[in-house]
Amino acid sequence: MIYLKGYNKKLGETVYLSISSDGTFLGEEKWNHLEDGSVKRYTGQQDRKGNLLFEDERIVKEETGEEFVICYGMFEFQMKERTMKTVGFYLETSDFQTLPFANAEQFRKQEDENK
Repeated sequence: MIYLKGYNKKLGETVYLSISSDGTFLGEEKWNHLEDGSVKRYTGQQDRKGNLLFEDERIVKEETGEEFVICYGMFEFQMKERTMKTVGFYLETSDFQTLPFANAEQFRKQEDENK
């Protein structure tokens, strides 16, 4: 399923659109009068409170207070001694470093493997 959000200027609110695997649209009746640049993709992840996470949102690592922006596109990251290139969701740090966007469990496993 693909899940998008955008800002409907006429309604003055954020609206959502779901596209199922069979091509069925849910929420399309409000999917007009969208503000330019407001359409964002759902990452497939949720925060600890269960809120859906979309691209361009800011998240904070609780342990350090470090802030990240969720991005989508082609990016590079270092894994061990290799530079990896891929397309997908990634996190951008305040100094523009990129990290793969994974759920917390995957991130902890990766950190453990790199020790």
